[in-house]
Amino acid sequence: MVYDASAKAVRVSTLGTNKDLWHPYSNVAAPFTAGDVLRARYEKGVVTVYRNAALVATVPLSAVDAQFFAGKTGQVGIWSLLAAQTALDDFRGATVTR
Repeated sequence: MVYDASAKAVRVSTLGTNKDLWHPYSNVAAPFTAGDVLRARYEKGVVTVYRNAALVATVPLSAVDAQFFAGKTGQVGIWSLLAAQTALDDFRGATVTR
């Protein structure tokens, strides 16, 4: 998942069977402000995106992507573009800042 601060939007992309090509899904408007928390979750072919525990986007994956990820576990990675003052949690309890 990518948060693009200049576009004030999030975008889900997958890297499935063809590991050389990203499959981007549509941008979803989701303006964040200082102190907001961005989270994403994958379950049963759908990526849900949250701002401060409030649902801001539901992104169903294509049938091919959903089949590829079916039964697999892991974490949703988050990228941040043009957001210089962003703090990212490393999903293990520590915070990484730029």
